[in-house]
Amino acid sequence: MNHSIQTIIVILLTTACALPGCSRSSTAERDVPTISSMPTSDQDTTEHSADPSKDVATTNSDEPRDSFDYGLLSEADLARTSWENPFRPQLWSCDGWRIDENSMTSETETLHPATFLRPYRNVVIECRFSRSDEVASLEESVPIEFELRLLNRDTQRQAILSHTSGKVTLKESGGEVSSAQRPLRESTMAFNRDSQDVEVRLTMTPNRILVVIDGRMRINSPRPTSILNAECVLQFVAHEPGITISEVRLEGD
Repeated sequence: MNHSIQTIIVILLTTACALPGCSRSSTAERDVPTISSMPTSDQDTTEHSADPSKDVATTNSDEPRDSFDYGLLSEADLARTSWENPFRPQLWSCDGWRIDENSMTSETETLHPATFLRPYRNVVIECRFSRSDEVASLEESVPIEFELRLLNRDTQRQAILSHTSGKVTLKESGGEVSSAQRPLRESTMAFNRDSQDVEVRLTMTPNRILVVIDGRMRINSPRPTSILNAECVLQFVAHEPGITISEVRLEGD
């Protein structure tokens, strides 16, 4: 009898000693933090480039591709559709030109374009090219040579109205400086020796380009594919110093 009781007591003590050990082992395993290699449902799974410039490039994808500084233009400057003598320096990118209150004058033989920074999809451009008095006396028998360019902001391709001795030409070129210019329309005309001024009106509609020189229609052409359905900035180019652009009027959208 006593032997049976002793045997039961030994079994109970052995069981009691084993139970705390199992409890501690289970608790320890639960308290150890686990690190999962897979993201949980509320973790951000977006991958970020190691190169910050790549992320910046994505956010700036809507920026214009040209190199002009539009930072000085206000919303009002960009929204206005009609300008009379818009000779305010912040509206232009014009190295090699001198801007006055009602005109601008080329000061270098290098063909630096004067770029009006407000873009247009359709526009009427009116202006007058003339020589300064001191230059006109030396160049009486030479017509003024200039270009009026329509530069596609997205592709850098351009349509170019060229006025040279005896003819007016509409041509287009690719985005590279060295790219060939393809003539589209050409009109010959006699040089007026009684006047050193050239009055220009260029109309760019959704479908056509119309050019009037000194009151006469010279070019009536389909709108070139290089600037079709595109916003364009306007560029004025003089082929010699001392050429003044005045009486400028721009109207469009």
